[in-house]
Parts: sequence; structure tokens; C-alpha cells
Amino acid sequence: MKSELEAITLCFLPTPGESVIKRKDNKNKFPTGMLFKQKGYTVKFMYGGDSFFDNMGDFFSGNGYEIVDRKTFEPNEITFANIWDVCDEDMYNKAITEINKEAAANKPFFNHIMTVSNHRPFTYPNGKIDIPGDAKSLDGGVKCIDYYFSQTNRQTISIDFETQSKSSY
Repeated sequence: MKSELEAITLCFLPTPGESVIKRKDNKNKFPTGMLFKQKGYTVKFMYGGDSFFDNMGDFFSGNGYEIVDRKTFEPNEITFANIWDVCDEDMYNKAITEINKEAAANKPFFNHIMTVSNHRPFTYPNGKIDIPGDAKSLDGGVKCIDYYFSQTNRQTISIDFETQSKSSY
């Protein structure tokens, strides 16, 4: 997983061996977010788990990103969580909250959002899709991601239509 995250963030093929993210010398590597930051954007890495895991917090903060992770969630913002992170729905809701704050500040922003519903143990809340959450199946994890993403897009589109004349995003 870290090699893919590294490739997306740093725009190069995954490195053999240990990921750049896990290495001690992982700062100031000129990631995608740095380009945005140089143009005046607010840049954030959002993850529903603990960014301490696999050195992600060190890597992203050392490369100019603000960190929004599980430690920044209020208890009422979490409806479901497992050993890895909060459910994608909670992460997307947190992201929308952050995006609304950024838009209200009238400053451009770039947010890198990471979710792990497609990662073992493939747990998610019951009642969201037709595959029970306790089935712990990859198919269910992927289907749940699709469900959350479509719900978030509907919510974002709804917000956008309602606030289009008032909002810069």
C-alpha cells in the first residue's frame, strides 16, 4: 500500500525495497502537494487512521502537508471504526467539513484523502450495502467504497448547487 501512496504523491514508480515514506530521509521530496503549496494553496493529507502508522504523518508533514487524521476527529464524528481507521463515510464527512472551512477562507486548497476500506479486515457498518459488514469480504469492502463515494458526491453536488452563487468551490 505504501508504494502506491508513494507513487501517487511523488509522481514516480514505486521504489524497490523500503518505501520512501518509511525512510528517515523522507522530507522535502517535492510531492504533488508542494506544487500546490508554492501556488498559495492550503495542502492537507486526510486519513481516518493514525498517521503515525507507517510513518505517514512524518512523511506528509515533512513535505508541507497539514495532517487531518483520526486524532482530529471528535467522538461524535465517528460512527464506525476498526483497527485501521474510521469508515469511509466518516472520513468523507470530515473531508467535507474541512473543505467547507477552506472554501469559507476563500483560499485555494488541495486535499489528499486516503481511505482503507479495501484493506483487510474489510470491515464496514452493516446496513449500508447488501453484503453484511461482518462478512469481511473484499467484494463488500469495494462495494462499500463505491457506496460511500457516491453518497459523498451526491452530498457535495447538492451543497455545490445550493451554494454555487455563494461559494468559490
